[in-house]
Amino acid sequence: LQAGTQYYILVDAYSDFSGANHDFTINCAEGYDPCLSITPVSCGTETTFTIPAGPGAIDIPSCIAYNNYPDVGKEVIYSYTPTSTGRIAINVTVTPGWEWVTYYIKEAADGCNANNWTCLGGVSSVWTPYFTNPFDVTAGTTYYIMADVGSMNGASQTFTITCPEIHNP
Repeated sequence: LQAGTQYYILVDAYSDFSGANHDFTINCAEGYDPCLSITPVSCGTETTFTIPAGPGAIDIPSCIAYNNYPDVGKEVIYSYTPTSTGRIAINVTVTPGWEWVTYYIKEAADGCNANNWTCLGGVSSVWTPYFTNPFDVTAGTTYYIMADVGSMNGASQTFTITCPEIHNP
């Protein structure tokens, strides 16, 4: 919604002639911006976050095959600068609730915005512990890692970024 623009809300009863009584509340926009508080993290260290309930600022399509809805909840963004080149993954070890959280990554040089995120995968408490899809990182390059809640109910999780490794079978 745009500030200063008038909007109409249509409430229509879902019955033939009997009508309906309902109460509803409009939650005012709060100017939420996850890019204002990006926290640095390192590999091998547990990170716990709580995302409050409410609409997010970055709504991108979910990458989960059976869920083509955008992750509409709030987000939390971390910065990560690896000291070595290789593949990382995010290991989610604790999810106190059922809410779905999707993890994304991109180079920080691309800016903190809704563009060019690579989906690593998503998880709820049903599937923990859980490793996301791996991602190749380059030593000295800063990346943004975003956790985005699938609903507007908020969520809490604990994750660890695996340290970069090069596997040579």
